Amino acid sequence: MGKGAVSGGRAGVTDKAALTGGQTLAAHLALVCLRPEQEAATGAIIDVEESPRRSGLEFYPYAAAFFHRLTGRGKASGKGLRRIPGIRWDPAERLATLSDYDMAFNTLIRTRGEYCPSPLSTSDGDWLFPETAFRRRERNKHRVRLAAHKYHSTWSRQDARRRAQEALQYQHYAERARIMLNFQSPDTFVQWHERHPELKEQDWLDMFWHWQRRFPSLRSLAWFQYSRDEPQVIAMNLQVLVQDTQAVIRAQERLYVPNKLTVQATKSV
Repeated sequence: MGKGAVSGGRAGVTDKAALTGGQTLAAHLALVCLRPEQEAATGAIIDVEESPRRSGLEFYPYAAAFFHRLTGRGKASGKGLRRIPGIRWDPAERLATLSDYDMAFNTLIRTRGEYCPSPLSTSDGDWLFPETAFRRRERNKHRVRLAAHKYHSTWSRQDARRRAQEALQYQHYAERARIMLNFQSPDTFVQWHERHPELKEQDWLDMFWHWQRRFPSLRSLAWFQYSRDEPQVIAMNLQVLVQDTQAVIRAQERLYVPNKLTVQATKSV
């Protein structure tokens, strides 16, 4: 084996070691750049950062090293730009100068593809540094997942808080309805029923059957406990029953209703 081959092999090991923090990768783990542009960008980073004094003489050292490896010239040229996929160079359009490309490539290579200034596009940076593009996509996915999780958590907390507030409001509403029913006679029950349309059916039934036992004239409604009829049906039957009840009985049953003033006075004492 000749000296040139040995020297080339050592240079390859040096390049790999420089990119991996001084550690040589095993052959089966080595990342091989199949595209000349990627090899030139990787080599430019090594050239500049291993020889800072020499590269300090260049205004755009990373771009100079890149184009030197790619075309043999130390700056951007029309020929060199046309060798890079995705770049359409036409000097007649005058959209950007070669110096603009030197600056852009210098920033792109110096930042390992993190920043891709004009006139280069993001796809140009992804072409030269696919591993950076991959990390960027993974970061974006991670941010999206975090944002979705945060939104879901926030929504869940707000929904739980809203449901708790609604439950508390309903509890107060039902308790007021229960208290008001305690002061109703069969004559005024329908008005109470119409003022509390938001009562849950089971709560309404529990209140009604507890209240109904107080009045003898309503005993015939007891069979509705086993009929599974809706509260509206029971209320309609009660209204008919009250209309058929004698006035004397209705007046007597009004006395079964506790007096609000007496109850309030008892509570205050």
